[in-house]
Amino acid sequence: MLRFAVLGHPVAHSLSPAMHAFALESLGLEGSYEAWDTPLEALPGRLKEVRRAFRGVNLTLPLKEAALAHLDWVSPEAQRIGAVNTVLQVEGRLFGFNTDAPGFLEALKATDPYRLTAKHLPPWRPDLVLAVGKAAAPMLQAALDRYGEVPYHLTLPKGQKAPGLKAVFARHPVPDEESARAAEEVLGLLQGLSPRARVLALVSGGGSALWCAPLGISLEEKRALTEALLKSGASIHEMNAVRKHLSRIKGGRALLATRAKVHVLLLSDVPGDDPSVIASGPFHPDPTTYAEALALLDRYGLAFPGARAVLRQGAEGRLPETLKPQDPALRRLAWRLVGTNLHLLRAAQRF
Repeated sequence: MLRFAVLGHPVAHSLSPAMHAFALESLGLEGSYEAWDTPLEALPGRLKEVRRAFRGVNLTLPLKEAALAHLDWVSPEAQRIGAVNTVLQVEGRLFGFNTDAPGFLEALKATDPYRLTAKHLPPWRPDLVLAVGKAAAPMLQAALDRYGEVPYHLTLPKGQKAPGLKAVFARHPVPDEESARAAEEVLGLLQGLSPRARVLALVSGGGSALWCAPLGISLEEKRALTEALLKSGASIHEMNAVRKHLSRIKGGRALLATRAKVHVLLLSDVPGDDPSVIASGPFHPDPTTYAEALALLDRYGLAFPGARAVLRQGAEGRLPETLKPQDPALRRLAWRLVGTNLHLLRAAQRF
């Protein structure tokens, strides 16, 4: 009978025994899979028992690195990583492997922004490409490799590199002067397009901070409010409801700023993958209202009198709302979600 186990400390919570028992039964193999609580100091003794009575074991924390010294052979990948998670026993010898990193790398390959973007680019050549967010550089490169030289605007977080590309580098997650410059440049480009023009917008997470065009308040107050929201415990949906109503570019207002047709490819990093939440939805309709944004400041005890004054004006109907689902401007919008967190998890699962 095949005998397997998972070694770690603590390990009682592990679902590995149930999963492997199901796998053994499904494959018609007679065997067992146990959970062995193994503190670090007990590892040498446990591995001696594995040599004698087990076909193999999995290792979890805190044993993955410590086990290396007790094995007869370690795969090149595990040597480079400096850890093993799988040990196979063959004729009393222990062979160590690492399957964590290859699975993770395969998942990253499957969700590479360049590849995901290239698969979903429209067949027509855009008159302007806008790229913003943490994945904007490879998304833009995919477009340029497909279409050749086209006008573009790229906004990236400070600290990233974009070899061969011209970019504005702005702060994330709290906006700065470069965030404001990027937003003004983008709005200017959009406003200058004719109704016949076609825009390709490549939007990924982080765009909320990277494009910042304050509405009715200063950049300094917008920065302070963003920091306060980050510390308040507000969800990303709640944060963006406030930010959209204090912005001239978020909440679909980028679409309202142009007469051109806009095709958006989205790479999501938010739970639920709501396009109105990704980068605060610069081209998408916003279901939230000024009144809701004002209520959120109350809920989290945030004063900010300048922001409150703007939100109150909007709630009273003295300022135009963000883009709403019934707006005719949406006839000019096409969009596609090209990648999500779930895509990465499914790719790792397949491995």
